[in-house]
Amino acid sequence: MFFPSHGPNPAPSSRVTGGAPHAPVPGRLYSWARAGALAALAAVLTGCTALPDNVDATRAVDRPELGKAVLGMNWRFHATDPKREPNPEELAAAAIGERRVYIGSNEGTFYALSADDGQVLWERETGAVSTRPVVVRNRVYVATKRGELLSLDALGGDVVWRHRRDAPLLEPPVVSDELVYAADEGDNVFALDKDSGELRWRHSDEGEAQLPLHGHAGIELRGDELYTGFASGTLVSLDAETGEVQWMTSLTAGAERFVDIHTTPVARGERVYAASVTGGVFAVARDTGEILWRLPIAGAGGLEERDGVLYVSAADEGVFAVDRAGHVIWRQGMAGGGIGGRPVIKDDYLIFTLSDAGLYIADRHTGKVLQYFQPGFGISAEPTVDGDELYVMSNNAIVYAMRLRQ
Repeated sequence: MFFPSHGPNPAPSSRVTGGAPHAPVPGRLYSWARAGALAALAAVLTGCTALPDNVDATRAVDRPELGKAVLGMNWRFHATDPKREPNPEELAAAAIGERRVYIGSNEGTFYALSADDGQVLWERETGAVSTRPVVVRNRVYVATKRGELLSLDALGGDVVWRHRRDAPLLEPPVVSDELVYAADEGDNVFALDKDSGELRWRHSDEGEAQLPLHGHAGIELRGDELYTGFASGTLVSLDAETGEVQWMTSLTAGAERFVDIHTTPVARGERVYAASVTGGVFAVARDTGEILWRLPIAGAGGLEERDGVLYVSAADEGVFAVDRAGHVIWRQGMAGGGIGGRPVIKDDYLIFTLSDAGLYIADRHTGKVLQYFQPGFGISAEPTVDGDELYVMSNNAIVYAMRLRQ
């Protein structure tokens, strides 16, 4: 059970709800509900036997119950040749625009696919991509692992401009009316002219250099301010027009090692939510940077907020729902499932991935897992939801297009 380090502790309210199962058959969709005769049927379908009543609910193990079918398969697309790269880890996510799916891969080819059937509309060599592109009107902005930010023509894939950095770009760019913002693994944040790619400003972290454990933070843009974090454990607010520092706050919580902020902050209302590897999850005042509370969840890998509830995924710790006071509402354990990405919310569904165990659909109000999909090598990339359609790339570089049922 976790409580914030600031303020009084609430009455016990957190609970572990089930485990994060690992499906035994690649490419199959699994779900579970209340049990009864369906549990026996699920055991047959998944090739596993019923688990004892005292199973550790925090571990990513097989679950025998069959339940609500949320996902249906539309099509799949192989983004790389398995003979050249038999077991890649893929972090690239999809962006959707005008019924086109834009996505890169570690292999270096960037694709525009038909959202209707997955057919290739055009492709472009960009270098390895480990994040989501951004589509704005007739442009696609792509960040690459070799440190380039590209503006591509959305219809044909031609390069409009490119900007080169000295460090990998592992998080998506953010686009405003006039500027494109991005952060790199060298703890730099920069803004470019959206039309020409000309550098407008750059900010570099001056904190003590630290070796990041896993990537770097992306950018959260809200109005005329943007928020990001660095390997030094520093959370910063910058003026979006000039890059001038508004405030800086340390999220190290007194630790000297493994303090990097590699999750993208989330700004909602008067608060910014952020996390450092060892410091945990923080709520910070947007206007001053003052820490309002801290929740000691180590290794937080993704944050999202909806209706006053903060959702946190953390490697081996699980997925948490946290209220505005920093109290845990529920927890879905997932030890052994691998690293969790940023959760995605669609209506009443909380959708998240585990690098070893696959894709999960849970009830966001209770944490109960409704269905999971294991394509064979797990899923590290974030899913993309567009209307009632879901797109995600597996670690073996297959793009799956699915429909979400209500």
